[in-house]
Amino acid sequence: SYSTSLPTLPVYKFMLAIISCPSLLILTLTGPIIGIGATLLLHCDYVLSSSNSMGYLWYPFTRACLPPEFGSSLLLTRRLGRTRATGTLAFGERMSFKDAELMGLLKIGKTANPFGEVIEMLKGLYTKNHNFGESVRRYVALTRLNEVREVMDAVTREFEVIRERVERGEVEEATMKLMAKL
Repeated sequence: SYSTSLPTLPVYKFMLAIISCPSLLILTLTGPIIGIGATLLLHCDYVLSSSNSMGYLWYPFTRACLPPEFGSSLLLTRRLGRTRATGTLAFGERMSFKDAELMGLLKIGKTANPFGEVIEMLKGLYTKNHNFGESVRRYVALTRLNEVREVMDAVTREFEVIRERVERGEVEEATMKLMAKL
């Protein structure tokens, strides 16, 4: 229920766990990533898609009368710039994996199996350097974890807008229309 305070909601606890995770977050993709999945990508340290994927990222929030969520208003604008982020978040423009790679959001793999590719890469790195894990933990602490407060502030602002839209009944109607088109 949106009448509940944000910190008590399971989705908030999930978001906080992802945002403040001290471990490397790796995401592999093989097809289209839509909505929360595309937003989750922004919180990962390494994103690899399959080589033959015709996938895309799509943030259809405004079509469902919702603002961006899970900190995407901050993170996507920071990574793409305001114009591209507006096209993606406000206008719902789809972004091919190829374009996403050019913008630094993901890397296109060399094989059709990005998960296997990542596992082999990590095995090789651990074999060459047994301190690799500790080095990665320090890297994460110096990069992603420095953003926790700023991202959680964005999540809170986004949630308040979502709460208002849900309470006015705008989201359910728009979501049903969007789902009917998919």
